[in-house]
Order: sequence, then structure tokens, then C-alpha cells
Amino acid sequence: MKRPTLLPLVLFVIAAMLPATLLLVRNGPPQPAAAAVLPTPTPTPVGIAYDEITRMAFGNATPPPPGSFQPDYRRIIADIPPANQPAPAAHGLGGLLGRMMGGQNMAQMESGLNMMRDGTLKRYTFYWVRGWIRVDDPAAHTAQIEKCSEHQTILLDLARKTYRIVEMTEGGGAPPPPPAPRYGPAPPPAGPGTGVMTVSNKVQALGPKTLEGIHTRGYATTASMEMSKATGTCTNGAYGAATVEYISGIHKPRAYCPLPRTRAMGMNGMPGARGGCKPRMIVRSSGPGKPSGYLAMYRRTSFKAGNSAGAHGAGGAFVMERGNVDWFYNPDVPALFSIPAGFKQIR
Repeated sequence: MKRPTLLPLVLFVIAAMLPATLLLVRNGPPQPAAAAVLPTPTPTPVGIAYDEITRMAFGNATPPPPGSFQPDYRRIIADIPPANQPAPAAHGLGGLLGRMMGGQNMAQMESGLNMMRDGTLKRYTFYWVRGWIRVDDPAAHTAQIEKCSEHQTILLDLARKTYRIVEMTEGGGAPPPPPAPRYGPAPPPAGPGTGVMTVSNKVQALGPKTLEGIHTRGYATTASMEMSKATGTCTNGAYGAATVEYISGIHKPRAYCPLPRTRAMGMNGMPGARGGCKPRMIVRSSGPGKPSGYLAMYRRTSFKAGNSAGAHGAGGAFVMERGNVDWFYNPDVPALFSIPAGFKQIR
């Protein structure tokens, strides 16, 4: 029996993460959800901002539980060297590796190890009125401003006080990537295959929880895909993911730019399915429906691949935490989307 490749797992995990990564902007102020949470501020805001920490946890690493945002945020900030100042000498494993390599790139090694341990911090600011977004990277001392209505992206180097303007093509979006080059003789045409593909999705309500001063409701979702009774080009295999998330009543911003065009995953993206494989599908779902279109303050997705993919496998976990939510009002926001005074343009 052939072992499933990692590509379907990566695609499956990306699919599970999509609600977290597609950060969008809506036309108007946030409205409280039925699950209820943050009341709409008065007067009506024109923008919102929040910090987001993302990280991967592999093997026996324990993912941070809900409510860990502030200590995680402080740890990341403490590890960021000041702009335009030499980074401190690396210690621990990063320093040891650097000394073994003749003292080269010790600070970079230490920074990379800190990122793996603490995660990546970004700050997102959405300007509802204009449909603009700004993403700050505190560790890199940079910011990116996207003004889709003006087909323009502004790249700011906050440390060197420089900026660069990139003009976007009208309509946005990137063409689908070309097919990967093939080396060696072409494989023979795929023959037929059969099997039973079982797709299940179970949702459990976890109740309310206040995170970062914002009321949320929790949900645990267990999803799995399993191929069994495989013949021909179908092979037995399974992938599973378990997600715990706490969702606020803040409307998640909608598309501020045309999304990039990508190829559909298709049957080949499913476990055990290759060209010519046509399994019989069985779909099962249970539990309450989750609210959609609202900002999640915490999401943890555990995943596993193999012939017995369980809900909480040892394959790893992706964790997202959000906090420091701020509302913005005119004239506060426009300045954040302008080129700061004293910045020099570079090409």
C-alpha cells in the first residue's frame, strides 16, 4: 500500500486555515452578531485594527490555550531589537550555532529561533470607508499599505525611513501559476480506480468566553477525510483536523481586493485519490452551525495524516491569536495610510 503524500495534507490544512487568513473589509461599521459580543461603538467608527500572532506547534509542543495573547505578545515584542541598532549577541542554541560557523549571522539565527518559538506578529488596520488595508510587521520594522481603489501598494521601511510605490494592474489578481516542469518520461495514462471516500464534519458548542475584553463563543470542529476499500489508482489513506475557535461578534472585513485566481484542488487533492480514481462519496455532518463572517479571536487547528487520522493527531497544530483591538475614527485613520513626513522614495 502506498503512503499518502504530504501535498493533500498541506492543501487540507490550508483549506482549514482559510477563514483565518482571508482578512477582508466591509462597507460600514461592525454589527453585533446573534452570538453577541462587542457592541458597536458610538460614534460610528471608520476603521478597525488588531494584532495577530500565528505559529506552528509540532510534535509534543503544547499550543497556547485561549487567553494567552498578552503574555505571548509581550514575549515577541521583548525579542525585537530596536530599529537601526545592532541586534544583541545571540545566546542559547542560536549563539552556539553561530560560534560553530565562525560568528556569522548569530543574530539572524537567534531571531529565527525566537520566531519559531514565539510565533509571528502582524498588526492589521482596515479603513472601511476607502477599502484600504495596512499590515505592519513590528519585527521587520516595515509596513505595507494596499489601496486597491487606487491600484497602488506602498511599501514602508520604518527603520530607514524610505518608501516604495508599486502600481497594481487594474482588476488585480495573479494569473494561475504555470504547470511544474516534468523531467524524464511521461507516466503512463492513469487507469480507473474505485473506493469509498468518507467525509465527516462534527461541530460542538463550547460556550461563551471573554478574550481581550471581547465576548466570544467557542466551537470545536472535527473534520476528516478517509479513503477505504481502494482499488486501482485509488489508495487507502486518511487525513484529519480538529479546530477549536472562539468567534466574536465583530464582522470580518470582506474582500478589499480581487482575490488571486488559483486552480481548484479537485479530486487529486483528496487523500488516496489520483488521476482516474473515482470513489463513492459519503458525507456526514452533525452539531450546531457556526456563525460565519465574524472575526475569530482564537483558532487552533490540529492535523494528522495516516491510515488512522484522528481528531487530535500528533501531526502538528496551527495557532492564531488576536488582541489589542482598536476602533478608528476620522481624522485618525487617513494618516496611517499616508506616506510619513521625512520619508524618502526609493525605486
